[in-house]
Amino acid sequence: MKKFIIAIFYALPFAYFAMAVDYIKGSILSYVLMMVCLSFLTCLFFKQKKLKIAILGNVVSFLMSYVCVIKFPLSGHWDCFFKPFTTEGMVIFLTVISLLIQLAAVAAVKGKNKIKK
Repeated sequence: MKKFIIAIFYALPFAYFAMAVDYIKGSILSYVLMMVCLSFLTCLFFKQKKLKIAILGNVVSFLMSYVCVIKFPLSGHWDCFFKPFTTEGMVIFLTVISLLIQLAAVAAVKGKNKIKK
């Protein structure tokens, strides 16, 4: 049950929230927070040998962010803010970068486990 509750956090549209904070507050720290949160969740499930949950969670988070960007745009200038990307392109870009960082985090955890053995 505890794993299920933690897995629900993957349903948050992390990329959309990060973009919204950047647009509203002008702070790129939201992107760092997004990467840290997703990497933490991925490493947590990787340690528990539940990599399918991590993969599915990333897909759900991406889809939620993509839908939010389309259905809940913040204003007319929202599209021009993330140049050279569109808002949809920025969600895709953030997801790819986030996946790369998560893979690096999993590799670090995997390497740390090999050293302990």
